[in-house]
Amino acid sequence: MTDELDVTKIEGLESGKFTVIAKVTLSEVGTGKKYLQRGRLGDETGTIDFVIFSDAKLDPLEDGKTYIITNVYASDNSGFLTLRPNSRMDGCTVTLTEKDIEVNPTLIFRERVCIPSILKDETCDTCSAIFNHIIEKKSDPDFSIRDKTIILAAYHEALKQMYNKGEQISYEDDGIQKGYMYGFFPYYIVMIYHILRRMTFENPQDIFQNDMDICLYGCGPAPEILGFTGYLRDFHPEINKINITFFDQNNWDYWRRYCIRELVPLYWDGEIQSHSYSLDLLRFPDGVDAEIIRAISLASIHNLQNIISDLYQTPENLERLGPSFFNLYRQTASGSIMILSDQYYGKTRRIFKQISLKIKTHDLGTTLLEPDLIQNYRCEFDTPQPMKEIDHFYKKYMDFYGMILKRS
Repeated sequence: MTDELDVTKIEGLESGKFTVIAKVTLSEVGTGKKYLQRGRLGDETGTIDFVIFSDAKLDPLEDGKTYIITNVYASDNSGFLTLRPNSRMDGCTVTLTEKDIEVNPTLIFRERVCIPSILKDETCDTCSAIFNHIIEKKSDPDFSIRDKTIILAAYHEALKQMYNKGEQISYEDDGIQKGYMYGFFPYYIVMIYHILRRMTFENPQDIFQNDMDICLYGCGPAPEILGFTGYLRDFHPEINKINITFFDQNNWDYWRRYCIRELVPLYWDGEIQSHSYSLDLLRFPDGVDAEIIRAISLASIHNLQNIISDLYQTPENLERLGPSFFNLYRQTASGSIMILSDQYYGKTRRIFKQISLKIKTHDLGTTLLEPDLIQNYRCEFDTPQPMKEIDHFYKKYMDFYGMILKRS
């Protein structure tokens, strides 16, 4: 039967009517009065979102099953194509097939904007540096700057949609990393800066020393390096060398090296020695070797940025998942500080307060900075002109919670 059909691969879709053979990779049934089902379909060339409206006279599609969908409309949805199966529309049919497909998880997008001008190198700020690096160094040379800008915007939009839907994100994907670097990295630079500048340390020389050791947990491409080195520039100009240990489960080595080599000099003139390790914080200390324990025990500063609320999905989970965090905390050196920061979610402050209470109750240390809502902090970057013309996501101020613990 399939040999007689004019089948279009997912990567070949554009706005219009097509026949596809695709597997359901994820779905949600009953997402409101208007929708019967939302989800994603894929084949070996990519994936595409689909939506079945309540009046489509179709049954929900089953996760993991492959379907032949004929005469289905693909329409633009904010730059992303969406398939809309509907038996009431021009002979659209949905037929289950035994054929299995190995799905390529790449989300397919299509151009939806017209860029009237491309203006590069307007500024030398971090955001522009990242944008220009992606456009010039990490994109297909056969594409024009205009094409690359559209592709970058689409990756950024895909990542936002994944965050909003609570989907599992594979940060190993090069496109996802590009979208993160341009769309989210700049916002997370100065969180650590604003937390530390709120503190007046009694004996700062015990923490801030030349050749000091710092551990960054779940750091990805580590935007906090820039915020921290900016803090050293402004408050500890005597420090000209630091040692950083990165802990993360995803492969961000390329972007961390780029950050240290190209971006840190925009903030600080010192030298950085760095090491990277894979570490699952939820299982700590299981499977952790002595070299990692030693790196943790040597550090005078530990930073956990934007990961606490992910580890502890609700305050009730703290007792169940908490042992891993406190096992980590017990490995830190006496007198060292741990900086916690996370986005402004309702649960964040509750989680931070529970951590602070447990630290005090078990005589593990003191809270130098109680959970503090830092509002309207300034993100010091300008949006490069090409992206400014197609993306209105950017805002210049954000809110987050910050806390500092000191090990006894």
